[in-house]
Amino acid sequence: MSLDANPQVAGGKGKQRMTMQETEHMEQNFWDELYEIDPEHFGTGESEFAIKCSEVMKKHGVNRVIDIGCGYGRDSIFFGAQGFSVFALDYSQKAISILKRKISATSLKKNIVPIQYDICKGIPLDDGYFDAVYSFLLFPIGFTEIKIEFIFSEIYRVLQHNGLFLAC
Repeated sequence: MSLDANPQVAGGKGKQRMTMQETEHMEQNFWDELYEIDPEHFGTGESEFAIKCSEVMKKHGVNRVIDIGCGYGRDSIFFGAQGFSVFALDYSQKAISILKRKISATSLKKNIVPIQYDICKGIPLDDGYFDAVYSFLLFPIGFTEIKIEFIFSEIYRVLQHNGLFLAC
């Protein structure tokens, strides 16, 4: 199936191509449905990668970190508990709702800013704002090469000079 901005009949079989907006809606639905069915699909507690990255961030004096593709925030919560100022960005409204619920009655809400946003449209924050950009398991999702290049340009844009980009 090819993707076009305009739906057209494809291949003479009467099939319609999906618009980019329809594809994005399907992706949104996929993640929201996954988190609805299994709110802790990727496990509970912080990842081993987050533990290692936290040590590196502390050594480098990191204060502000953005967790892109944070899901329901298991690593964001860990970083917030470690004293980092965390911006937790994810595409799924359901995942962000789970994260907001988890931190709502805790002191972590002062350290964590949950943001529902499509990383393929950019990072909605200022240039050079972050000491570190963190991402666990975002890049295997299946982005096109063009989207990966754009995401990396956005990471570069929001990262301070000599900042850390920590991704797995």
